[in-house]
Amino acid sequence: MRRSHALILAGAFGAVLTALGTVAFVTYKQRERQRLYTLAKEANGFSGNPTALEELAGETNPIVNDLLLDIAEDIETNPSIRIAAVKQLSRRHANVGTRIAELLRPQESLELREAIAEGLGHMECLEDCVRPILHYKERLFNKEPTAEQMLASSVPPGVRDAVEEDARRLDEKLTERLRTSSSSTTHVLSVVYGLGGPQPAKFSVASSQSLPSADVCPLLLQSAQQRREFPVSDEDPLLTFIEEVVNRHCTGNRRG
Repeated sequence: MRRSHALILAGAFGAVLTALGTVAFVTYKQRERQRLYTLAKEANGFSGNPTALEELAGETNPIVNDLLLDIAEDIETNPSIRIAAVKQLSRRHANVGTRIAELLRPQESLELREAIAEGLGHMECLEDCVRPILHYKERLFNKEPTAEQMLASSVPPGVRDAVEEDARRLDEKLTERLRTSSSSTTHVLSVVYGLGGPQPAKFSVASSQSLPSADVCPLLLQSAQQRREFPVSDEDPLLTFIEEVVNRHCTGNRRG
């Protein structure tokens, strides 16, 4: 009888210790999370603290990636802090390519877009990531002005040339990112932009030139064939453009 009472007391004592341990652990986690949120708050805003951002980025907690993304996405945050947040995400090799790519907008500063392009080179970039990159490049293809272009008239010619060169290298980095993800890029060009169908967006035809011919030429040839079979008018500038791209890019891929 005494033995059974002792076992009951020991079990109850063990349960109490387990409960206390659980409470202590949860409390520690809550305090740790609150500390990280406080660091993020200090880093965010127009007067954000760079030191707080660096300290936040040095933490291993998975929520740090989301906090850094929130800072990068906040258009009211100091531009240098936003750029630093993107660079920190790149250093962490965070798998956040889609959300980073969604920050690509012509009106964002060239420096931020450069940081995004650099970061995307270190992240996985599948279809959901490719889409915003293509959307950004489509906007440029359609002559939407960038932040630096809107300020070009107030910039000395020598500086303007250097900025244009930086913008060209940025575009090359994004093109290389799309080429590295060629399968995903080709699929998005087909599904979203109509490449391979009778009404492909001119942007999709132009973009195909930077992708492996084995991936895009079958689609280019399909579009050309469908437009020949169902002509929309006596003159077809889009068909002419497709045929020009085929002639340049698809040697050896023609259907007999």
